[in-house]
Amino acid sequence: MKDYKPIICANCQREIYIGEEFIGVQEAVVGEHGVIPLDIKVAFCCVACVKKYFEDGHELVPEFQPRVP
Repeated sequence: MKDYKPIICANCQREIYIGEEFIGVQEAVVGEHGVIPLDIKVAFCCVACVKKYFEDGHELVPEFQPRVP
């Protein structure tokens, strides 16, 4: 595990290590056969950081027009 790189909380920049719980947020689109995840993934160390991140006006990705996947 010498190549392991810790996940960083998007809000407080705290390192999240192996075995720790975290909250992941990922944008997706709805397709004809269900949810299609996009590659944007953001990690948070706790619910308070999720709230703070989005209260401060952050977005995962800019707004896009609806599209057919």
